[in-house]
Amino acid sequence: MNKFFALLVILIGLFSNIYGTKVIAISYFDNTTANSKYNSLSKGIADMLITDLSKVRDIDIVEREKLEQLIKEIKLGQSKYFDQSTAQKLGKGLGAASILTGAFYVLENTIRIDARLINVETGKVMAADEVTGKTSDFFGLHKQLVDLLIQSLKIKYNPKTESLVDYDNKIELKAVVNYSDAISYEDNGLEENASKVLENTLQEYPEFLFAQTKLDKIRAFIAEKEKEREQLLLKELNEFLSNIDPNSETLTKDVMAIWTNMTTSYDYSSLLAFNKHLRKNNIPLDTPAYEGSNITLGEYMGFYDCLALFTLKRHGELIEPAKDFLSKYPTSMYFNGVKMNLNSALKEIEKIEEGKKNIKPLIAHREMVEHLMFLNKLGYYGNKRFIQKKMYEKFKKIYVQKIIKADRNTFEYFDPYDRFDDVTEFFEIAEENLDRDLMVKIKDLAIEICADTDYEDDAYDLEEDIERFDTQKEQHEEKKNKAIEDLNSGEIERVAKTVKWFWLMRDKKEEQLIIEWSLKYLDLKDNRDDWKVYDTRMRAYENIVEAYNRLGDFDQMKTIIERFKNDEYILKHKDREYDSQNREFKEYLRKGPKEYAKFQKDILNHDIRSNVLIGKADVYRDNYQYIDEITCRKEAIEKYDLDSQTNEYQYYFLFNAYGNAGLFEKRAECAKEFIKLYPKSSYVESMKAVLTFSPK
Repeated sequence: MNKFFALLVILIGLFSNIYGTKVIAISYFDNTTANSKYNSLSKGIADMLITDLSKVRDIDIVEREKLEQLIKEIKLGQSKYFDQSTAQKLGKGLGAASILTGAFYVLENTIRIDARLINVETGKVMAADEVTGKTSDFFGLHKQLVDLLIQSLKIKYNPKTESLVDYDNKIELKAVVNYSDAISYEDNGLEENASKVLENTLQEYPEFLFAQTKLDKIRAFIAEKEKEREQLLLKELNEFLSNIDPNSETLTKDVMAIWTNMTTSYDYSSLLAFNKHLRKNNIPLDTPAYEGSNITLGEYMGFYDCLALFTLKRHGELIEPAKDFLSKYPTSMYFNGVKMNLNSALKEIEKIEEGKKNIKPLIAHREMVEHLMFLNKLGYYGNKRFIQKKMYEKFKKIYVQKIIKADRNTFEYFDPYDRFDDVTEFFEIAEENLDRDLMVKIKDLAIEICADTDYEDDAYDLEEDIERFDTQKEQHEEKKNKAIEDLNSGEIERVAKTVKWFWLMRDKKEEQLIIEWSLKYLDLKDNRDDWKVYDTRMRAYENIVEAYNRLGDFDQMKTIIERFKNDEYILKHKDREYDSQNREFKEYLRKGPKEYAKFQKDILNHDIRSNVLIGKADVYRDNYQYIDEITCRKEAIEKYDLDSQTNEYQYYFLFNAYGNAGLFEKRAECAKEFIKLYPKSSYVESMKAVLTFSPK
């Protein structure tokens, strides 16, 4: 296609230079392939060229709609657009100075296009050429076209912001054919068909911006026509209501027509208001709906009332009208439909009432579950190493308030295993932070809530864990006191030995002690054998780096690593261990900040209340309490900084909750906001499909 686009640009440039800004038309391209499935491509190629080139300054490209209108007016029929006289005739009709026309041929994975530019006034062929390209990359040459336009016409044009083509994406010919089919549907007034084809195409090729632009245009057209239709129906309805005559010969016909229009428009609220108005005007309900019919206006009205109330999810209001209909019209063809709707409504009401009755303990259980799920994350290795005393006290306070002091009846909603395992997982976190007091409280709670279960013995086993903790703590205190004594002795052998074995204290929250004395050792003069000094200095650096990593102090870590890399004594005696240690330090610098940032996001700066709200919303949904569900999801979305995926899910669930609650206008508003935020979400098309049949 290089030659084709180059030819097009050069000729456009030539005409612009000679005549100034000129009107240029692009006609449809003839399909010379022995396959009719490519017929619509005739319009597609022209449409995409027109769409892109219409953005270029100093060139006036005739709109495709004008070309389509002219072709219908002059009834070209089976004429060949590639024919010189036909092209000239079209060009004159469109007021163009020149017209680009052509033909294409598809063979397996290749497409060839023959093109020529014709002077409309003289009919002279200004240039002609053929181009060939791969069907798997239909738009691969658009960038070259834009670049040539910029160079030849000296225009201000930014392809990144103005073009419909993302040059890194590959669009198959089948997608272009689908796009072209949609154009043909649109030309024939079948906008709904065109919309469906484009929606399906975009599911497979979401980067096909030509299709997205066309779909948006068609949807806007359909919406406008629907709005016009609604306004027209409203006008007719108002005229009818203001001039209603119970004795009119056309009364039943007019009423039936309005009912039909309202149901096909899903305007059930207006239908109910209309029926109320009819009753107020005392129309004869026993009148046959149409000549020869056994169905009266009253039967239809009763049916439509029930249908509207059921569709609008006004279940409580449906009961009496439905019972009245079933009583009055036992032989009606709509009897079973109304009966089914009534039964469904009664079941829904029953579920709502049952859910309301049982919801309080379920909410308390879910709130506890969300707190435990969050707090137990502190036990993950990637998190617990970063937890310092002040942080721990914050989480301990939450655990005590939400778990230790919780209503004991709430634990009954856990199965026995989760009751023990989930509740006591924080025991290890307390142990890690040397909090014997909380360990005892967790043990006592476990014994209480696991009584008479298979996990009662496990709960009592925690007493042994506390005894072991006491022994280890006592031993640690002895070792720590001995270490401090050795460190303060001033004897290099004793200091070095303590520093070298500091790694035994890594999990005892002794980072400050480790950093302080490892640094002091590095500043001491050690006259022992070189290999002993080298080994101890290596351990000292390792102690400090690891301690800063646990503290999340990466600036200090970086400083000590730089000191390590410039330590003259280390460099003088370095061996393979130095290289290994250096690589390990680099890993700390590479991974540490990322891991700590994740810890901050997921744990330290995360507000557990957002999880609680979402968890409660799920419980409300599962128990048919849709208004409460809506309240929780809205608060979670509006009040908390949720991650993108969670936010997307909550919007989608909120959309469904509005529908379940019968708040259809709110559902439409939610969908509009969702599509704005997540235009490429997999939920978008399903939302649009639901809204297509949404009651009003």
